[in-house]
Amino acid sequence: MIYFQSAFDIPIVPALVTSIVTTAYRRRSFTLLAVLAASGLFAVAAARVRFDTDVLSLLPRTGATIPAFRRYVNTFGGVDELYVIFTAPDGRAVADYDDDVTAWTAALRAAPEIAFVDSGTADASRNFGWLADRELLLLRSEALEEALNHLTPGGLSAAVASRRELLALSAWRGGDTAAARQWLDVITNDGETPPSLRSRAEALQALLPPVAKS
Repeated sequence: MIYFQSAFDIPIVPALVTSIVTTAYRRRSFTLLAVLAASGLFAVAAARVRFDTDVLSLLPRTGATIPAFRRYVNTFGGVDELYVIFTAPDGRAVADYDDDVTAWTAALRAAPEIAFVDSGTADASRNFGWLADRELLLLRSEALEEALNHLTPGGLSAAVASRRELLALSAWRGGDTAAARQWLDVITNDGETPPSLRSRAEALQALLPPVAKS
């Protein structure tokens, strides 16, 4: 028959536990301070614990493939379709850079990380629905800030006032002074019209012929 001996069956273990308990009881203040200090250290350590739900954090941070993949995801926001658009400077046509575009396309097709490359000219035969939902990604610096500003309350008010100004000028150019006056009145009476547009509308109002009195 086999007997198993627990740790408490060893004479030295109960004596050690009794000694620890007796010492802690005798030095209660010191023990309390030690417990509080240990709790504080554990709290500081726990505050530095970070719960990361990004699966990319589980991947190695060394090598060439993983860092490149991480940069791609951080830059483009995901493993989705990527549009590369070539534009020509003023005075030149895109056709002047056919060799460069062909070389780029061949290099992309040769990349093992890319599953499919569809090249061509931006015309009605292409489906740009995916790109239309992400068109802000094509803008940079000042152009992006201006586009985002149009989505703010102040930007929307300025855009509405600007369209009203265009309608007023169009009516004036067409000889319809009544319609032009109506749009200018709407601009000046709107409390959310930017001051610069309001000043222009008031200047245009002064140039209109006076209303005929019956």
